[in-house]
Amino acid sequence: MRSLAAVLCLLLATPAAADSFYPSPPAYTELLARQPDLAFNDWATWPLDMGLLRRVNRAVNAAMTYRPEREDVWGEGADCEDYALRKLILLLQAGVPRGALRLAIVRVKGRGHAVLVVRDLWVMDSLRDDLIRLDGGALRLEAWEVEGGRWSPAGGFATLAEHMRWAGVR
Repeated sequence: MRSLAAVLCLLLATPAAADSFYPSPPAYTELLARQPDLAFNDWATWPLDMGLLRRVNRAVNAAMTYRPEREDVWGEGADCEDYALRKLILLLQAGVPRGALRLAIVRVKGRGHAVLVVRDLWVMDSLRDDLIRLDGGALRLEAWEVEGGRWSPAGGFATLAEHMRWAGVR
């Protein structure tokens, strides 16, 4: 009986399973209903082209003027997720595979903020013209999209370092 109690205490102290899902933003679900080709399907490699990423990030940041939306509709406004989507579309048009690009939600000053993550490491952000390494500590990853239109907290890994080891990123 004592060993059963010890096992139960250990289980209760264990954090939620790493494969639990984050609630998909409703506007993201609506976006995929309108444009199913924008769905993330599976992770893919891509030979990193930092010049292309910097050009797209700066061009979109310069071309768009931030406007908060009354009703959140992804891809039809000019707030953070619309910047990220525009960057995603331009990179797809440039030949970057969809699997190398993930929409993500990070925490900035305690609030959710949408960004585009490239090769699970480089962040393209509407607030900065320079790219940010996700493992640099400047941003806290809340969740990102995974297969099937779902979202996963921190990519489904216990820590970013664990994910980086899995992805073979240095």
